[in-house]
Amino acid sequence: MRFDWRDLETPRLIDKPVVVLDSQEIRVIRQALEYTPNVFWAKRRHFSDLRNRAMFELALHSGMRVSECINADRDDIDFKKEEIRLVNVKTGEIKYKSIVGATKYVCEYLNERKDNDPALFVSAGHFGKGCGAPKRLTFDGAKSAFRDLRKRLGLKKHFHFHMLRKTYVTLLLMGG
Repeated sequence: MRFDWRDLETPRLIDKPVVVLDSQEIRVIRQALEYTPNVFWAKRRHFSDLRNRAMFELALHSGMRVSECINADRDDIDFKKEEIRLVNVKTGEIKYKSIVGATKYVCEYLNERKDNDPALFVSAGHFGKGCGAPKRLTFDGAKSAFRDLRKRLGLKKHFHFHMLRKTYVTLLLMGG
């Protein structure tokens, strides 16, 4: 039996809207991550907020995936050129992404850290006396940080990390 392209069925297109953050939601998230108290547990939350703000801005200004954020090391960032070096875990391919707009927040976060761990993002669990060495932030840790942020803010939209990537692309297409 011979192949005839006319026998192929046309695939069904799913017309699902892309959900992104609007400017008001971005502003609300940024304001929530400005919290800066001074007692121990509040300091720990402050550390988490600094880390989360740096991750938020990095993803929003570069379109980075969560895996790219958690696998990045401190020395992957070139602060003079305002770009980050990313290595594809599967292929080993290296690419550079601009982080203009996020550099300030990454610097603030790194200046607050007192450890020498090469990971760009570490868990907040190590913050404080007797808590052990810092550990690279995990995929689940990053997801739960953004889930907790959504709950804390009471956002109606199902806000998740990948939404920052979609927002980044949408802003690029809109010329913003």
